[in-house]
Amino acid sequence: MWMSANHTALCWAPKILIIKMVRRKSLVLAALLMVSVLAALPAGWWLARAVSRGLMLPAPPPRDLTHYMKTKSLRDYLMDIDLLLEPSRTSCDTMSNIPGGNYLESKQFNDILVFDFYDQYQNLTLKTALILKWASEKCPQAKFIFKTDDDVLVNPWMLYNVIKDHPNAQLLGYSINETKLHRDEYNKYFVPRWLARDDVIPQYLSGTGYLINGAYIKSILHTAYTVPMMNVEDVYITYLVAKKTLNLTLTHDRRVSPMRPWVTFSCLYWQLAAAHSVKPTEILRIWPNLKIIGKEYNRKKKVCLGYEFFNKDIFLY
Repeated sequence: MWMSANHTALCWAPKILIIKMVRRKSLVLAALLMVSVLAALPAGWWLARAVSRGLMLPAPPPRDLTHYMKTKSLRDYLMDIDLLLEPSRTSCDTMSNIPGGNYLESKQFNDILVFDFYDQYQNLTLKTALILKWASEKCPQAKFIFKTDDDVLVNPWMLYNVIKDHPNAQLLGYSINETKLHRDEYNKYFVPRWLARDDVIPQYLSGTGYLINGAYIKSILHTAYTVPMMNVEDVYITYLVAKKTLNLTLTHDRRVSPMRPWVTFSCLYWQLAAAHSVKPTEILRIWPNLKIIGKEYNRKKKVCLGYEFFNKDIFLY
């Protein structure tokens, strides 16, 4: 009986070993399969995107730019645009044909300019030129003007520090270097070659927000009257007019950012003078906390301790 039992044990032992080996091999194969699947996902995603793009009809091209063929003169455009509303205080009066909401907001905060022209992306050059024209006539004492977009959260405390750190800067913002103009007509930033010959722009400041020293506002505006206009506003104003023609210096400061933090913690926004692509609901949520931080900062208190580590572009998108 002992031998029989022993034989039984000897017979089953290899089977148990085989089962364990099979299980281990299965686990290894499963792991390899999982790795293969994970590795294949990006390729499959890219292939699906490529196929879908090939099958879909292209999006309609941007608004027609052929009106630039008639005139590229900024002065010609500005002469046909009327000022409808402006702040009543500063030294800086107007009210007819104004949308009711804008009028009421202006009465409450006294901080709105309204010009009579079609407000769309391809007319940003006109909008910025109108800002320069109004500022040069009504607020010539301004030390700096800050041009920014409506989806930018501005931190005035940090913006003040940016100016304090660069008091003699001519133009100041987030510098973008050695970039190519987009020649694809389906791209939002499309610039036809007949509108601008240069393929590569050596340096310009991101239009999401940049500062112009008040001493150079008139010269930039008057020089722009002599430089053929183009539709990409930041390239036109900061590069073609200011840098290329006037030989002004474009100063880089990463705090005037065309990006935003990954996470909507107010202390992450505190490190920036400007953050881009922020939704109105997010601005309404972040701004009250930012004001509290700003008040503490004004009292010479240390704020947002421990967040200095995240003050890098790798934590922005």
